[in-house]
Amino acid sequence: MCKKVVSIFAFIIFTIGLTIPAFADEAEIRNNGVLQTIQTENYKYTFFEKTSDNYALVRTFDNSTVKSKNNENEGFGEIKSILVALGLEEGIVNRLSDNTLHELATSNQIMTTTTYSKYDENGNLVYVPEEIALTESLRIQAECQLDNNTGISTQGYEDTYRDSYMKLTYLVSHLGNGEHLFSIDAVWLTDPFWQGLDSIGACAMNFTVDNSSRSGFYYYTKTVLNHSDGTSSEAIYGNNIASSDMENAVNGNWYGSAAILNLPNDIHTEYSSTVYSNYTAHYQYKGHIAFPDVHQWFNTVGSYYHSTIAIAISPSISIKLNGSASASIGIHLQGVTDKRSVEFNIEYTGPGIAL
Repeated sequence: MCKKVVSIFAFIIFTIGLTIPAFADEAEIRNNGVLQTIQTENYKYTFFEKTSDNYALVRTFDNSTVKSKNNENEGFGEIKSILVALGLEEGIVNRLSDNTLHELATSNQIMTTTTYSKYDENGNLVYVPEEIALTESLRIQAECQLDNNTGISTQGYEDTYRDSYMKLTYLVSHLGNGEHLFSIDAVWLTDPFWQGLDSIGACAMNFTVDNSSRSGFYYYTKTVLNHSDGTSSEAIYGNNIASSDMENAVNGNWYGSAAILNLPNDIHTEYSSTVYSNYTAHYQYKGHIAFPDVHQWFNTVGSYYHSTIAIAISPSISIKLNGSASASIGIHLQGVTDKRSVEFNIEYTGPGIAL
């Protein structure tokens, strides 16, 4: 039996109007994207959206004119609606703490980048458009059910290879006075065959890491199959990431933090099978820019590392430099890892809004 894909395809229905202001010229559209208007039964707001390199969907929300700054009594309904429109999973948004929702609701600006990617049969990372990722992952899951496989492997283990699709969303929000929130989400669109040690985290140039702000969680579907009578039960389980599984790292002027995840393993016996699927992970922390009064550009990267073979040694978190202006953070171990990253290049204009 193959694992199923769930919440990513249960979309919230919005009425989306495409609006281009009369004053917008080609350069503005190219730099900022197209202005999208979201109209729901209770809220109306706008954000810029554009497609960047690697089919990345880049969305920017200016919070200066939205009433979401004071909606705690409404259960943070407006900021939750905004976050889903910016690309976050509804299941993740509903698990965010009230404190995080309040900080985002009162922030200066929220920027997100969402990418869809796969590792092919040759071990190459390939970025694909959203519609292809969603369509192909559904097709692969259907084929997997016919083949009676139990997961997706990028290494072709025991002929279980299928392309391994993932959605990665990186959020960066300027909270004011040089403080930023860094938040990275990973959603498996086709579930991995290897279920072991993974990592999720982010790093940025010339930023501190506030240890007290680090937090994260992951959740998954657990299905128990009874072989004797063919019955099954299914439920969603979640775990908060323990502080002992969080590590910071430094490399040059890159500072970051990541968490190590231990994905639960499928269990098969003569009498029953326990299958885990629909893995989704979230990690966040806050940090201050090193020179808050200086107009500057900085790079920041969110990453997910997936180990594809069993590892017997103790893992650690490190930052790997990719040239002079890019990096990634993740689990360091002896073996093979699938590495995926989402990168931002952000202009910081001072204690006000980072554009």
